[in-house]
Amino acid sequence: MKESDPSWVEELRIFRQGKKIGHEILYRKEIDSTNLKARDCALQGAKEGLVVLADFQSQGKGRLGRTWKSPPGVNLYCSVVLRPPIPSAQAPQLTLLAGVSVARALTQVSGLPVGLKWPNDLLLAGKKVAGILAEMAAEGPQVQFLVLGMGVNVNWSK
Repeated sequence: MKESDPSWVEELRIFRQGKKIGHEILYRKEIDSTNLKARDCALQGAKEGLVVLADFQSQGKGRLGRTWKSPPGVNLYCSVVLRPPIPSAQAPQLTLLAGVSVARALTQVSGLPVGLKWPNDLLLAGKKVAGILAEMAAEGPQVQFLVLGMGVNVNWSK
């Protein structure tokens, strides 16, 4: 455990040992973007399943190049490196699958009906509660890697 990592990060590392997703977890208190960090790691050869978590993003990424900031301790920011052996034309399906999976997980944890605004926004009572952003690198017709980023509004009242 790094000196600066919160105890819950170390607990998560222990819980994810031997698993495909989360076998390695990088935590940053502050970061420009978890997707940017995950992409850099993927380009340097990070294994599939690397997870990048942050408490604060200064340049969080959204669709169409949108960026945002949010206060620390408010949201969950997570990006995962995937290396699926699929043609790049099939990669957008992973965004849809991630949206359904995150909606189901949030519904299960909260007991509240989380829905989807296709392709990547998750809604609760008509308000955005989470978003998904997938960014792909391809080599020829095959996916080299995909960074799947998720932001969940946990404590933000806006």
